[in-house]
Amino acid sequence: MLKAKTYIVLICLCGSLSFVFAQTTEIFPFLGRVKAKDINVRADSTVSSPVICQTQDGDYLEVIAELYGWYKTRLPKYAPAYINKAMVEVVDARTAKVTKERVNIRLMPSETSPVIGTAAWGEVINILEFRRDWYKIQPVQNSFGWIHKQFVEKDTRREIPFLSKDEPQPEQKVILSSQAVIVLEGILKSYGRVFRRQATHKLIDRDKKIYLLKGNTAILNALSRSKVKVTGRIISPPKAKYPLIEVDKIEVLN
Repeated sequence: MLKAKTYIVLICLCGSLSFVFAQTTEIFPFLGRVKAKDINVRADSTVSSPVICQTQDGDYLEVIAELYGWYKTRLPKYAPAYINKAMVEVVDARTAKVTKERVNIRLMPSETSPVIGTAAWGEVINILEFRRDWYKIQPVQNSFGWIHKQFVEKDTRREIPFLSKDEPQPEQKVILSSQAVIVLEGILKSYGRVFRRQATHKLIDRDKKIYLLKGNTAILNALSRSKVKVTGRIISPPKAKYPLIEVDKIEVLN
């Protein structure tokens, strides 16, 4: 009789624990909104770890995991980040390409500073400042920090944006009239080399539409397979299968 009662108690206890677990389990990633001002984002999930940056009330963060009451999030664009200049090849005044595998991204320009992310070989980064041996950069995609979950609420009204991982992107309005200035965002890829073909690259936007690009080949090659924002003019005939864009400006997106 005692064994039967013990068995029943264990069943009830397991059922209760399962119910509690089901109620508290969260699905990651999700977009969280910070609900207080001047909240610290730290390098680890403890109050004693270094502060990376401070968020403001209403900021959005992509939450990818939870540990001991802390949320792990991708770092916002305004967070400080540094990379050793020996690990990259400069493409232009604002852009560089990583030339090593798994390069550490650090909080400060020092080899003893906390690692806040890693960059892969061939990854394109945005340079913000030039230092003697370091570049201050915009945080790469694989850069993370920790924020206490009590300061973040899940925003079910918004989805994680396709291109930017830390803030929503506005809807794009594309005008396809000849010579019109156009702004596009999407993935840049090589278009291959064919005799007399003007375009060397193509851009695929979030709706899978294809735009052919004509511009500085060296820069386009360096940014291949990156998420980019292109500003340019349509120079193709109205009935062309794919619009041909003459690139005036190109920016790397995180």
